[in-house]
Parts: sequence; structure tokens; C-alpha cells
Amino acid sequence: AARRDGSITICEYGCGAQFLLIVNGPESGRIWFDDTADLRGYRPVAVDPAAPPHRYGSWCTIQGDVAPESRVDFAQWYHCWLDWACRVVRAR
Repeated sequence: AARRDGSITICEYGCGAQFLLIVNGPESGRIWFDDTADLRGYRPVAVDPAAPPHRYGSWCTIQGDVAPESRVDFAQWYHCWLDWACRVVRAR
């Protein structure tokens, strides 16, 4: 779709929302959140490695404006997700 040129979907969040890897332009290599299904548009992503290990924990910051220095690339996002997922499993 033309509205998503320059990005690749890397993860389905649910209800039509998705995480995108930006592959073109100044944000290339960074992760953005596509929340257009809920009419909230696109937002850059930051992570919170200290987020509690709840099933739907807020390890990924997608609300509000994320400062450019807090935005994450794919490796940072993926590492944080793996760590959070492992903590969720251990907490069960």
C-alpha cells in the first residue's frame, strides 16, 4: 500500500495495529508503530526494559511523542521483546 511505502511490517500487535521497520529516509532502521486501524496514525517507538513482566506489559512505549534520541532500532526493539517475553514465561 502506498501509505506504507518505505517500511516493512515486523510484528502484528493485534486489532490491525503493527510494528514497522522503516527502510527508507532519515528514520531508516528505526521502529515505528502503525495504529491507523484505530485512527491514531504512526508513531516512533521507544522501549522500557524495566517494564513489569505482565502478559500485556508496556515494555514498548508507543504513546505520545518519543524524542529522537529515545527511538529504537530493530536490534534494540527485538532484544527488549525477547527479554520481556522470557520474563513473562518465567513469571508463570
